[in-house]
Amino acid sequence: MSAPRFKFSLQRLLVLREKAEKEAAIQLAQAQRAEESARDAKSALDDRRAEARDAVLPQPGTARTVAELRQAALLVEHLDGTLIGAREAISAAERSVQEQVGELGDRVRDRRVLDRLRERQHDDWKVADDRTEREVMDGIARTRIRDRDMKAQASQRNGES
Repeated sequence: MSAPRFKFSLQRLLVLREKAEKEAAIQLAQAQRAEESARDAKSALDDRRAEARDAVLPQPGTARTVAELRQAALLVEHLDGTLIGAREAISAAERSVQEQVGELGDRVRDRRVLDRLRERQHDDWKVADDRTEREVMDGIARTRIRDRDMKAQASQRNGES
């Protein structure tokens, strides 16, 4: 007799939830990469701004023309504006990462709920399957005992006659 196999009625939904969890993890990784890129871009802008600021400040013993100083000051102002945009990009990337973290948490929770349900149903199925198997074995044992008792009674009757 082959044992029946456990079949989880919501397996297709569980598979879909696992897929959604994987997709949320991928989106989180992408958001984290975008945040890292935004931070790298800001760092590069910080470096360029520092270089431009150093260019504005005359080195001891060197003379700069007003035009050179003015050009360097304009570059610093432009970089300051660009840095504001870079900070906003970082903030947006951080928000995106936080949203993706929340989304992934939701997907993990959804999958775990189904995992626990599947485990409970499997445990219930296993108990019922074990009970059925015990009942079958008990029935076989009762039949053998009855057959043995009947043979013993028959041999006693044959011995009495």
